Amino acid sequence: MFTQAPQTVRSLDTRDHNLDRITKRIITAATPGGIILLHDGSDRGNAPDRTATLDALPRIIKQLRASGYLFVTVSELRNKSNFRS
Repeated sequence: MFTQAPQTVRSLDTRDHNLDRITKRIITAATPGGIILLHDGSDRGNAPDRTATLDALPRIIKQLRASGYLFVTVSELRNKSNFRS
């Protein structure tokens, strides 16, 4: 069974392959309880280069953690009473 989770931050990494812009776009738009959409491949059979997305991820995680963000699963986010505000 799959759970749909609507994203609140779009990386636009399918259109913009610039590491710094992907990182900035996500850091700027991130909000508590938000869900970030990143891509690791294509559903159309062609495999675009996702190097910038993969390289941006450690930067994004480091910066958001430094700002106090936690990374949780969608199931954990749904039960957000486990988290203190």
